[in-house]
Amino acid sequence: MGKMDDPENTDKTLTDDDQDERNTKPKAARYAEGIFCIVYLIFIAAIVVTAFWKYSITPTGLRHSKLRLKFSFAFFMGMLLLIGDGFHLVPRIIVAFRGKMWKKNVFFGIGNILSSITMTFFYNLLLMMGDSIEYSGAEFNLVLETAIKILTIIRVIIVLLPMNKWFSEEGSRTWAIIRNSVFSLIGILTVFGLCTVIRNAYMMPGEFYMSLILLTILSFVFYLPVAINGKKNPKLGMLMMPKSICYMAMMSIIVFWPMLLSYGW
Repeated sequence: MGKMDDPENTDKTLTDDDQDERNTKPKAARYAEGIFCIVYLIFIAAIVVTAFWKYSITPTGLRHSKLRLKFSFAFFMGMLLLIGDGFHLVPRIIVAFRGKMWKKNVFFGIGNILSSITMTFFYNLLLMMGDSIEYSGAEFNLVLETAIKILTIIRVIIVLLPMNKWFSEEGSRTWAIIRNSVFSLIGILTVFGLCTVIRNAYMMPGEFYMSLILLTILSFVFYLPVAINGKKNPKLGMLMMPKSICYMAMMSIIVFWPMLLSYGW
């Protein structure tokens, strides 16, 4: 057998990129993950289109202003998910079906950065939606919203720091804890803010906000173990599926749950 046909010699001639692109997951698991990611992105895209369509066909005027407001928030929240998760999941879909990808860590890193930022803004809009629908004028929950905005700026700055090691296989667990501690505070304030919104709710039933609160809590429960320990224990990545399902359910509730004063919707 010649040198070029020797498997050991072949392994030694692989470039660093080739070594980085190897995927040791079973093919069935990779395909299942890839299919789920595709279904998720298609679902969120459909939600965005539906929210825009409902907004466009809802009559203008004061009588329907809150309804149009709900659909507009749903549209922008869906767009955040679609953009962030699009950059985050498309490289993973490629790896899932091909088993490898050129400069995988670079594309994974860019996707993680963008999805970290868009998820942060997602929860800003979630509380703003509740406040805008149920409050009026000076009654907005300004203290909580301001605190969340400040924490959002802090988290975005932290996310962009090179110490996170987004483009390395190992990452930085210390900085994962730091950036996600800030993210957890945003989640806690969002949940607390939605609880205060329930006390003033008249456009949407309390069950609407309780469902969003529960899904918000669950999304963090599924997300944080992956964000902090996912690099050391890749099997934790499976928790991203139920986390994504939480977002799918959340967006469906926002778009399709009728208002108490919805005038036929």
